[in-house]
Amino acid sequence: MEQINYPRVTKIIEETDPLEKKQALMRWLKKMQKVHGIEGAETERQKILDNGTLVHESIEKFLVDDPLANGIHPQARPLYGFLNQIKFNSDRLIIENRLFCHKYRYQGKPDLICTYNGLPTIIDWTTSYQLKKEKYVEHKFIQAGAYAIASELELGIKIQQLVVVVIVANPNTYQVFVEPPSKWRIAFLRRLGMYNRLHGIKRK
Repeated sequence: MEQINYPRVTKIIEETDPLEKKQALMRWLKKMQKVHGIEGAETERQKILDNGTLVHESIEKFLVDDPLANGIHPQARPLYGFLNQIKFNSDRLIIENRLFCHKYRYQGKPDLICTYNGLPTIIDWTTSYQLKKEKYVEHKFIQAGAYAIASELELGIKIQQLVVVVIVANPNTYQVFVEPPSKWRIAFLRRLGMYNRLHGIKRK
């Protein structure tokens, strides 16, 4: 049962984030506390997390023809065409399937492994209040790079592209960022090395 002790990809990335990103998060939290108070800021943060969960769940159910009682989440409605393209043109739909990468000793759940534009693809869904620049989703590509490694080693699926889809509330739209996996696989392995050093973990 050793595999259950593997660190999660999200934890590895979070603990090895650069200082400036951690400082930016703290500034955002302080701004929220100034507006809503400490307890109110936590309530608002939880609302954001809960909304993201509902959007993810809605997309997953749509892809497997198991819709929520109230239909697809309003924020995800602009995705209809995009989702149908994936749904009807994929030779595989692997949704939220936990992967254990035994070679590098980590685990995680990619949002979706599918065929997109004819290529084996990992897609990560993320929600945002407003439009984002690609540099603000780089951590999502690092995360997807980890899943690309695990997908090849554990499932035998060689991922050829990584896609981050930002589902935007204002305006109600979405953005699609596409990257080849090679540099993001390397970026994740560097983060994993940092994480292992932080925790005194030695590779066998």
